[in-house]
Parts: sequence; structure tokens; C-alpha cells
Amino acid sequence: MRHTDGVMTEAVSANPGRAPKARYILRERLGSGGQGEVWRAHDPQRALDIALKVLHPAAGSSAAAWAALVHEHESASRLDHPGILKVFAPEREDGATLLLPMELAPGGDLRRLRGAGYLAIVPVLLEIAQALEHAHERGVIHRDLKPGNVLFDAHGRAKLADFGASARMLDAGGESPRALSPFSASPQQLRGEPPAPADDVYGLGALAYELLSRYPPHYPHFDAQRVQREPVPPLEPAAPMPRQLGALIERMLAKDARQRPASMREIIDELDAALNDTLSFDFETAEPPREAPPANPTGLRDRPPAALRSVSPPGAPARGVVDGQALWEELRQTAVPQPPRLEPERRHAPRVLLALAGLAVAAAAAFLWLPRFARLPSAPAPAPFNGAPDNVPAPGSTAARAAAADATERFATDRARFDRRLAALETRGAGVWGGADFAAAKTRAAESVGAYDAGSVALAQQRLTQASRLLEAVERAAPAALAAQLAAGDRALGAGQQELAAQSFDLAARIDPQDPRAALGQSRARGLSGVLPLLADAENAQAERQYSRAAQDYTQALTLDPKNAQARMGLARASAASGDDSYAKAAGEGFAALGAGRLEEARAAFTRARSLRPDGVEALEGLRRVNAATGERGFAAMRARGEGLEAQERWYEALQIYTSALRQDHSLLFAQQGKARATARMRLGDSLQALIDRPDRLASPQVRNEAVALLQSAQEQPSPGPALRVQIARLSALLPEFDRPVHLSLVSDSLTQVAIPSVGAFGSFARRDIELRPGHYTLIGTRDGYRDVRRDITVSPGQQTQTVNVSCSEPI
Repeated sequence: MRHTDGVMTEAVSANPGRAPKARYILRERLGSGGQGEVWRAHDPQRALDIALKVLHPAAGSSAAAWAALVHEHESASRLDHPGILKVFAPEREDGATLLLPMELAPGGDLRRLRGAGYLAIVPVLLEIAQALEHAHERGVIHRDLKPGNVLFDAHGRAKLADFGASARMLDAGGESPRALSPFSASPQQLRGEPPAPADDVYGLGALAYELLSRYPPHYPHFDAQRVQREPVPPLEPAAPMPRQLGALIERMLAKDARQRPASMREIIDELDAALNDTLSFDFETAEPPREAPPANPTGLRDRPPAALRSVSPPGAPARGVVDGQALWEELRQTAVPQPPRLEPERRHAPRVLLALAGLAVAAAAAFLWLPRFARLPSAPAPAPFNGAPDNVPAPGSTAARAAAADATERFATDRARFDRRLAALETRGAGVWGGADFAAAKTRAAESVGAYDAGSVALAQQRLTQASRLLEAVERAAPAALAAQLAAGDRALGAGQQELAAQSFDLAARIDPQDPRAALGQSRARGLSGVLPLLADAENAQAERQYSRAAQDYTQALTLDPKNAQARMGLARASAASGDDSYAKAAGEGFAALGAGRLEEARAAFTRARSLRPDGVEALEGLRRVNAATGERGFAAMRARGEGLEAQERWYEALQIYTSALRQDHSLLFAQQGKARATARMRLGDSLQALIDRPDRLASPQVRNEAVALLQSAQEQPSPGPALRVQIARLSALLPEFDRPVHLSLVSDSLTQVAIPSVGAFGSFARRDIELRPGHYTLIGTRDGYRDVRRDITVSPGQQTQTVNVSCSEPI
């Protein structure tokens, strides 16, 4: 969930630390920047949750800041459209902090659609165009159309936000209350011309360009003179889109405002037509298959020996025997005919279907016949020899049969070895990178099977040997193919081409599944979809001179892809541009170490930066990220557990959690602070409970003074829980009772001398009434010739009159 504006940089979550005005109840921080924050807050008066923009006192004391908020509210208040974010009247708090309540849009912003298909993007563009049409009818020009200024509500509807840079058509000058977004500003805006609807036409075109191609026009190097002079580079969409849509965007980005669509209504009609258009593609005519050069131009090596020429007559093959080589050559020439050019017109459909049917028939023939050549049949009976030279054994002799059996067995062994090598290369993707040698090896293997089926074992062995040599060449070429695919993947990563990078690294992983470079490349290619938007945001931030935000985006990109050269160079540029002072250098080193995963080095750098500038936003943000990353490495669960125990006022258990975390890493800030909180609260609770369990101790003035101090400390706790509140109430009720005297009746025999140490001597009497404060007392009775008497009594607060008999009655 993210509300963005000119000062908001990042969506984060935090516990609310304050509540501006009693009216608003802060729930969650949605964004923060150099000038302020955006919070999710509850407005009891409106009875709804809102987004509350809170400017820091330093920024809020500026008259320009107040004027900007008033301008944004006045512009938005003129509009009443479901596609425009509602903005309520700005407010001041304590004369310094400025507040701007807004409608809450919890569905994120338009950046999530970068690189999506046109079917997902065009409906949102239609909603934005309808909102802009409403604004133009009321004389308001937005003038800052970019993905971060289009939010989604809880139902997924687009909401046009941030009219801080808007202007009215009647304004004489083109000055904007805020700096322009360079990549979406029209040439007329850059020249300072009066605002016009054509500015938003250009801005909407730039927004469509960025969503469809992932990058805004003229990215990444912005030059105001170049934007005003040179045409926008051709749109290269990340996914196919209708030509009509591309032509519309090109017109919207025309340099001359008169060449752009005249109104948003015209754009709406054309977007609607593009959305209902059917994608059509021209299939390029395939290059006719080249004839393979003859394996032996002289025709001598491939000619079978004289003994084999008479195996079968030169005419048709013998009955039951397939001429495998001839059939293979026929299928090879007919299975891949030259495809005709496909056109989208309806009148060409019969010819397209006819061509596809022809391809299907040829493929079916290959499917039915080629498996026969791919299988190694059981050795057939050799074809009869018509004759043989004198040095060849007679066909029926024992020597001939033994030689034939040996040749067949050798061929079967070689063929099985060849099949294993071929299957291994197929698994390694040799069909893609093996080139002509791999195709020729498969051809020779098929010819070998055909020769074997025809009964020519010698020719089959010759073709199999040639195929094996070709496979050896393919195997030797594997390292070079691997290096080529790795290099192609690296180039694609550098160019931001995710699909091409994934294809290259996937093929490299097939060539050598054990190569770590291929696995790393696959991982980087998968993460590129998250890296590209961050790089684009970082480049935009640099163009707007928001260097700290650019450094943060580059750091996030390096977290996803530590080897991304563009992110490393961009981080170096952003760090250098932010200044050469010691603070900027320390913060830059911290972000660099954080991006590389060196958390302790990053913590030291950010701590050094914070010592130079205690209120530095970059240092505080860096330490927050380091703590978050540290928590992700094992302490997040401990921190959550400790905070949960604190919320339940189980302080002893929370103390154990924080102590355990500090044993593992004594520098953990959350554990240090948690331990201090838990220790203090545990001691406070124990002290209060001891007085509640032994209220008689309150009879001592010293103990009562300690109890008063404990009560004051407990009442000053920032968030007392139910248990602490109960202790405070019980002890507060006990203290006044111990200041109120209790009536006591003393009864004696008029002969015994009665005294109470620390109170006084009462002499002899029959009955005496006295008042004592609650506490422990000892009554002593003495009488000559009798044993002394001691009575220990406890005077409790609020008790009824107590009667005590003190008489010496036991003679000595």
C-alpha cells in the first residue's frame, strides 16, 4: 500500500508514535520522505480511514509548503469524479506541522503494471483518460502524469492523485508550484508555456509508453533541449500490442501540440478501438532449407565394396526390404517445405489451411516412418550374395557365418554406445547449439539403420563410424557453446532483457548442469523483473536530484542482484552527487555495504554518519534497514516474541528473550532497548506487588514514602497495561487508610503499669481508650512481685474498635 507525492519515497510500516490533533488516530505509516510522512489514519468525524500527509515542522513552517497544500486541495476540490482521489482541506497543528487529509487508496500504484500486456494496461489508461476529461471540462490541467500518481482503491479502480503540480487553463504563466517530472513533461511545459490540455495528452502518452515498454521516453538520460528538439524513440513494447495503439501513442507524444489528439474524448475512443482490436502478425517467409553438401564429393568413400554391390539389384529393393537411405532422403526433402507467407486477411485463409495441412501430412509421414530407422532391429538374415571375389569366404561356409555374426555383434555394440551419447547430447540441448555437425550425425545414423535394414552391415558400420566422429566434434564444441550462452545471458542482463537472459542461462544449464555460473545467471534472470522497476525509479530520482532516494533504490536492486553493474555504478553516482562531506561519504559507504550484505560494516558506517548528523534521514533509514536485515537473519522471531510478551506484561519472560538475543549479538539495538524496558517494568511491578501483599509495612513512614515514589513512577509509564493499572489502583487505595488513626480499648486491673514503646506510658487503670495509626505494636505490663506481660498486636486500617487486656496475674 503506497501513497506517493513529491516528498514521499518509500512504503514502510511503523507503529504510530504520535497523534496529530485529537481528531485523527494514526494507524500505520505508509510513506516517508525528507519533508514529511503519509499515515493511514482514522477520522472519527468522517467515520472512515484516510491517508494523512504530515509535513515536518521544518518544512511546515514554510509559507510555500502551506501554499502548495492549499493549491492541491483547491485543484482537487473543483473535481468530483470516481477516478480522482478526494483531497480534504489542509490543517495546521501547533502552527508548525501541516496536515493534508486524503482519500485512502490501499491498492498500490500503477508501477506494478510496468511491462504488462496491453490488455491489462489499456483499461487503466481509459479510466485515467476519463478522469482527465472531467478535469479538463472544469479547467484543471494535471501536468504531472506518472505511475506513482495513479493509485488503486480497495476494489482495484484507478484513482488519479497528486494535483500539486496542476494549473488552470486561464493561468497566464506556466510556472508550477512544484518541480516537473522530467520524463513526462511536455516540451511546452519545459519551455514554461501556459498550461493546456495538450500537456496532459503528452503526459498520458508518456505514461502509456512507460507502462508498455517498462521505461519512460528518453530514458535514462534526460536533456531538456533534446526532449524539445528530437522525436521520442520508437516504442518497443515488452509484450505484443496492436499497431493502432502504437500509432496513437506516437501521436500523443508529438512535439507540436497541434499534431496530438485534440481532446481526451478522441483518445478514449481510440483506446477503446485498440482494446477491441485483434492482434495480427506477419509471419516472415522461412528461408528454404539448404541442401547439405555431399559428404564425399568424389563418391569413392561412400561407395560400398565390390562384394556388397551385388547384394541387391540396382532397381527396386528386394521384396520385404525397405530402401532406408532413399526413403530418408525423400522424407528429408519433403518434410520441411517452404512455408507460404501468412497474412491476416480472411480471403487467404483457405491457402493457409491448405499449407498447414500439407505440413501436417509430411510430419505424419516422418512420425510413422522414421521410428523404424531409429530402432535397432534384430539381426535379419543376410541378403543372398550373387557372387563374391576369391578372397571372400563362400556364403554358406562356416567362416562367412562367423564373420557375419561378429560384424553384427560389433555393430550392435557400437550402435548402443552411439545411442547413449546421442541421448546425452539431446538432454544437453545439442539440437540448439550443436549446429550442422549434430544434424549430420543424426542423418548418418539414420542412413546406418537403413543400410542395416537392407542387409549391408559393412555400410551400416561405415555410416555409424562417421556419425560417431561427428558426435565427437559436437562434444568438443560444448565448452565454447557454454561460454557463448553465458556471455549472451550476461549481455541480456545488462540490457534488461529478462526473457532472453533466462533463455540463454537455461540453455547454459542444460549444456553443463554443474556450472555455477549458469545457476547464478538463472537466479539473476528470475530476479530481473523486480530489479528493473527499481533501476527505473532510481534513474528518475537522480534526474529529479533526489539522490538519497536514488541510493536507496539502487541498494534494493543490489539486494536482489548483487552483481548488477548498472545498480553498482548508479549507486556510486548517487553517492557522489549527494555531496563530498563526511556525512554523505559515511552514508554512501553504509548503503554500499548494505547492498553487498556486509551488515556489521554497514551498521558501523551508519552509526558514524549518525554521530556526525544525529537527525540525518539517510543514517536513520540505513540503521533501520540494517536492523531489519539483521532480524531477517534470525532475530525477527525473537524480537516479535519479546514484543508480544511485553504487550502481555510478562516481563520476566521478555527479559529472557532479549538476554538470549544479546548473547548472540551484543550490538542488537532492539534487544538492548527491550532488556532495559523489561528490567525496569519487572522491578516496578515486583515492588508494587510486595507492598500490596504486605500492606502492614505501610505503617512505617519510610515505607509509605517509598510507596508514593513507586506510584508516581508507575503513573508515568507511557503505556501501562491492565496488570499495572490494577496495582496502581490497589496501592493508591491503601495509602490513605494508613494515615487514619484506629480506636483501641485497653483493659487492666488498676494495679499493672501499662506502656507502649514508641508511644508512651499509660500507668495503671481499669480501662483506657486510645487511638493508634495502623501498624505493629507491643504492649508491656509490669507489677511488683508479678511476672511481666507482653502483648503483640496489629492495628489494621479500617478495623472496628479492638479491646486488649494487659494485666500481670502470675506471682513470682
